[in-house]
Amino acid sequence: MRIIYLVLAFGLVSSQAAADRVISGVVAVSTGPMHAKHDRGKQAIGRELSAGDNVFLNDEVSTGEKTKAQVMLRDESVFSLAPRSQVVFDSFIYDPNGQENVLEANLLTGGLRFVSGKIADRQPQNVIIKAGSA
Repeated sequence: MRIIYLVLAFGLVSSQAAADRVISGVVAVSTGPMHAKHDRGKQAIGRELSAGDNVFLNDEVSTGEKTKAQVMLRDESVFSLAPRSQVVFDSFIYDPNGQENVLEANLLTGGLRFVSGKIADRQPQNVIIKAGSA
């Protein structure tokens, strides 16, 4: 039942301002406050996140002091975020029938656990997870 909900959530756009942005995934689970921000020109735009909300390409997603969360991408990759974590989804191209799929994410602070999805199954060299200078 939960998987059906997540698939339906990918088709939703939460606001008109987000309508022109590419959806990368959805917040599957959140135990507390989460935020997302992105740069639009010279201005950073932020929003609160909760379970069921879309995550867009180039969003910087952050968890609160005690918040644990999971973000599920369209290829079924799962990022489990620790409290006080920040991750940016730098590049995400997923076409189930496409030849070139890419996933790049950058952990800025905190910690995460990554469970690979379909991109890693088909093109593991196209999955890059950066963690600070590591």
